[in-house]
Amino acid sequence: MPSDDRTCTGTAFPSTRVSVLYAAVVVLITLLTYVPAINNGFVWWDDDFYVFNNGDIREVNAAFLAWAFGGIHVGNWHPLTWLSHAVDYAIWGLDPAGHHLTSVLLHCLNTLLVFLLVHSMLRAVAAGGMRTAAAALPADHERSGIAGLSSLLFGIHPVHVESVAWVSERKDVLCAFFVLVSLLWYLRHCERVRLAPAPSRTRLALTRDYVVSLIAFLFALMSKSMAVSLPVVMLLLDGYLTRRFDGATVRRRRAIVLEKIPFALASLALGIITVLAQRAAIQPLDTVTLEERTLVAAYAYLAYIGKLLWPVDLAHYHPYPATASFANPVYVFSLIASIAILSAAVSCRRSHPIVLLAAASSTVMLLPVLGIIQVGEQSMADRYLYLPSIGPLALAGAGAVLSMSKLPFAASLRHRAHLLVLPAALLACALFVPLSLKQIAVWRNDVTLWTRTIEVYADKDPRQYHHLERLFHDRAAAFERAGQFERALADLTLAINMSPDTPELFRDRGLLYLVMGMPDHSRRDYDRARQLEQRGGGL
Repeated sequence: MPSDDRTCTGTAFPSTRVSVLYAAVVVLITLLTYVPAINNGFVWWDDDFYVFNNGDIREVNAAFLAWAFGGIHVGNWHPLTWLSHAVDYAIWGLDPAGHHLTSVLLHCLNTLLVFLLVHSMLRAVAAGGMRTAAAALPADHERSGIAGLSSLLFGIHPVHVESVAWVSERKDVLCAFFVLVSLLWYLRHCERVRLAPAPSRTRLALTRDYVVSLIAFLFALMSKSMAVSLPVVMLLLDGYLTRRFDGATVRRRRAIVLEKIPFALASLALGIITVLAQRAAIQPLDTVTLEERTLVAAYAYLAYIGKLLWPVDLAHYHPYPATASFANPVYVFSLIASIAILSAAVSCRRSHPIVLLAAASSTVMLLPVLGIIQVGEQSMADRYLYLPSIGPLALAGAGAVLSMSKLPFAASLRHRAHLLVLPAALLACALFVPLSLKQIAVWRNDVTLWTRTIEVYADKDPRQYHHLERLFHDRAAAFERAGQFERALADLTLAINMSPDTPELFRDRGLLYLVMGMPDHSRRDYDRARQLEQRGGGL
């Protein structure tokens, strides 16, 4: 069977032309979906620390590089992220359109890289990676269709809007870019080693592709710590995609593992740096117990799967639940369901190893942010799915194309994969593009951002979550910055009604009353704030 890189059997067109067409259409659809984000402004949800109130990014010089590479800022060490913001400032100043444009273009590049990655993985399958799943191997003409649909799902999925439309989350799209480059060149390295003479396969092979992969991984770590799990993902690729361990001698297996040592050491170093950088925000066990962390992690894991299947209730802030215990059936069910899903994936390791690969790689990338080490007050974040979603979305793309290729009429269209992919692609666009456009509009400004989160949690019992009053408190601040004092006052009053023992709320409302020319009301709120502070209240 001819390689997909040369010519598809039975067609006069080189398959590379089909691949270029698919990739170009997917990137164009992704770009058109995210064009409205360029009209959004900055938000006070970290954009002040990262960009518009950050005097350290105003010049790219030796002092800036020393600051970016030599210190921990905003709880992270990610010098390349700071460099990207500094370059944007040098080009665009404080015009938010330029900063958003950079993030949108990076997301489009990532969508293209997902296309190339899925295509490369399918080539690895065809090269003999999954002999035990021969019945499921995609034909040459199906590879571009699978890669196209998978990358389209990645490009337009609404759960990725937060990573793209939020300027401060530049670290997400930048880190993903280098992670995808690292994986692509790692697969090239695996292929180069596979084609090497048999005697050399037992030695540790440091090919040029391996070096490029390692450098890209280091750049990913310098963009966001989310990349720390990549060495484990590479081992999963070795075990369930390229099958490098199958039939390998002990010496060869040792060499495959030793390849990952530089990656693992870099991950360990950044992991230690991240824990030290965020130690002030890490919740102690006496505040959030191990039982709560485990149950909330299971609930979040199930919620992430749900958001991939149907992206509803997207919000930039998900409060931490106050009712997570084994007495609550919702969290017990989540734990059982999460274990069942992972067990089902493991049971497919021989019949359909690609299912286990997708589930395991996604879970491994989510593990650092599931909350076993709880950082901050949120229970989960939509942006955490940016990288972990690639495996499940690729699996969905492959499943759709392979299923359609088995339909009765598919035989007559055997070498016209675009006709098989088109219905699924149109359905994906019809479902996801409107939701993504709606979510992009949520990030237009602070008021729209907090309003959306309030819509998601407005009907929740305040006793179910910690600090639910924060939603109204922060929207009040947004209204106040916009000069809408009456709306700010209404939100602060709602927040006080939800949490009447919080001095910060009375102090902020007292200040607002003063701005509004109501000194008597202001004095009463300040007095109440002092009373609560003496009793030890607070957020």
